[in-house]
Amino acid sequence: MTKELCCSEVKIPRDSGKHEGCCGTQKYDLTTQICCEGQVVSSSNGRTECCHKESYNPDIETCCANRVFPVVGGECRRGEAYNPHTSSCCEANDHARISTTVPSVGIQNCCGLQAYFVDDQLCCDGTLHTRQSGTQCCGTDIFDTKTEMCCQGNKYTKTEDNVACCGNITDRKSVV
Repeated sequence: MTKELCCSEVKIPRDSGKHEGCCGTQKYDLTTQICCEGQVVSSSNGRTECCHKESYNPDIETCCANRVFPVVGGECRRGEAYNPHTSSCCEANDHARISTTVPSVGIQNCCGLQAYFVDDQLCCDGTLHTRQSGTQCCGTDIFDTKTEMCCQGNKYTKTEDNVACCGNITDRKSVV
């Protein structure tokens, strides 16, 4: 082993018995440090990688937008890290909201910026409603398909005289 390191064309004496490397013009201990974007930083516990100019352990942390978050197995959305197995990230109109109070059962979806369970609720044009048997969306509201009808976002009570839609008005159904 040579007695000197050549770091960016600068000779630096080695310390005996250490495993050293170069980080720009600095030497560093390969067993306790890491070089992140030209800066020597201490290694984190366990596996170590760089997140911008700091070290982190990707087994227990997530790097997102050059910041380290204490999120295991995280994903990154709009500068925030979250765990997709326990949280949802809902995005709408250049905004994002991470919901971390979502239970671990059921299929989640987003309604605007709100996370919800599809078995329990219905999202109608960005408005959440409690799911009930026989209901569907009509614009931002819900309607009962047995007793009501929806014509282009407007609800009407079904009668013998209005059993079909013609544009946004009701009409008698024609028999063909």
